[in-house]
Amino acid sequence: MASQSPSRFTLLTQLGIPFDVHPAHIDETPIARERPTAYVLRMAREKAEKVSEQFPHRPILAADTIVAVGTRILRKAESEEKVYDQLHLISGRRHRVYTALALRMPSGAYYTRLCVTHVAVKILEPQEMDFFVQSGEWRNVAVYRIEGIMGMYIRMIRGLSSTVQGLPLWDAYTLLKGHGLWNASSNITLNAGKLSTLLSA
Repeated sequence: MASQSPSRFTLLTQLGIPFDVHPAHIDETPIARERPTAYVLRMAREKAEKVSEQFPHRPILAADTIVAVGTRILRKAESEEKVYDQLHLISGRRHRVYTALALRMPSGAYYTRLCVTHVAVKILEPQEMDFFVQSGEWRNVAVYRIEGIMGMYIRMIRGLSSTVQGLPLWDAYTLLKGHGLWNASSNITLNAGKLSTLLSA
């Protein structure tokens, strides 16, 4: 698994599929006027392509997650100032969380999924913003972790919570199972001899 996300690690482990960890380092700069859906799908595929350069004969599952307000893409904040800007944008309004999956098979074929969850956040008070920023939970994630402090500020969610966590379980499960990478009998014991999947994030 090429991800620094503890959430993705935990979620993929729940599927009972043996996987390896390998990082993917790509340029994540959005193209001018690139829409959120196009961007997140491109990122997932480029991550899979990057890892496939080293492991061309193994299946690779890549994922990318973003928060979007309208067509504005909110990525990982690099400073507290940026975090406050993002919190003001999502405060008291609905936003969308996109997670794209890209599965690259050893044949070179690609299969993708796009998952969207709608989230509504309460109007955040200054003290609540300060509490979140000072917690440091915003580091290395797309704005927030739903299983963290922000979870108590969310008043509505429509869609899969696992999409917000970074790996929509239903879509990951059906994608992998549909291409022969999930087998109940072997997954019970996590057979180490089964072909491993690489997750890039």
